[in-house]
Amino acid sequence: MPSWKRPQGIKGPLATLKDELYQLHVDSGKLSVSNVTKEVNRGRGPDTISRATLHKVVTEPRLPDRATMTAFIQALVPLAQPPRDLGEETGRFIQLWKKASEDMPLPVETCPHTNTTSMPSRSRVIRDVSPEVRVENLETLLRTALGGVGTTRHRVDEAREKASKEGSEMIWRARSEAEQILRQAREEARQHESKARLAAEQREAEIEELRQQLRRLKSQHHTLQDTLHQLSMRKTDTEIEISRAQRETFDRLDEFDHDLALIDDVPEAEPLPDLGPVSFEETSRVVYLPSPRAHPAEIIEPAKAPSGPNPPFS
Repeated sequence: MPSWKRPQGIKGPLATLKDELYQLHVDSGKLSVSNVTKEVNRGRGPDTISRATLHKVVTEPRLPDRATMTAFIQALVPLAQPPRDLGEETGRFIQLWKKASEDMPLPVETCPHTNTTSMPSRSRVIRDVSPEVRVENLETLLRTALGGVGTTRHRVDEAREKASKEGSEMIWRARSEAEQILRQAREEARQHESKARLAAEQREAEIEELRQQLRRLKSQHHTLQDTLHQLSMRKTDTEIEISRAQRETFDRLDEFDHDLALIDDVPEAEPLPDLGPVSFEETSRVVYLPSPRAHPAEIIEPAKAPSGPNPPFS
């Protein structure tokens, strides 16, 4: 397998061009000739460049073909590290190639009439190139351009496929994260709902207990009202009974006073006739008189009356 070596024995712009081409090969990973050929001919179709031609671009101490050098640059610049800009690098290498081509020595001509030597012009050198060579150069340039287009198209397809793959991965990752967040949100919602339901049940139980207490208090209130009503009725009945008893007592006292008045109005009894010996067992009887009573105006209410027997009548 041929090795990549820096060409020796050259100076000037050509040496600079070769050094830059060699450094580009090093920065792109020191690919083998086969790998470089594969990268250069990727997407070119039947118009491929041989391994030997590509190897001479770097190792041969002569100016390479511009089209071949351009294909070589466009294939290796995207692989270089650190990364390089393809457009800038292509323009820079073409400028180096132009300087090297302008510095190349022209062939010496001998004039047949004067037997002197002179340097032909560059335009004459180009005109002296045979049509076959010109056609070959044009075909090489066309193949290079088509190869560059194919390579660019292939890379665009690769970039598009890579972007599509990365986009799909990002969408899948975003969807996975969204589903995970949604699951967490649903779980938190279920937990909050369970806590809210439990709290609602506790509050409902507390409200029911308060309702029962309120019903008990209402029942007790009704019972107390009934008791108060009964007590009020009993109080009224008692007051009526007391008033009736007082009236009856007053009536009896009035009757007793009337009887006493009648007793006081009775005339003194005449002396009894002497009837002789009398047996007390046959004639004796016991007469009970009512005790003295107080005047009705001096009757004291039962609640204020002192304990003990009634005071004597004055």
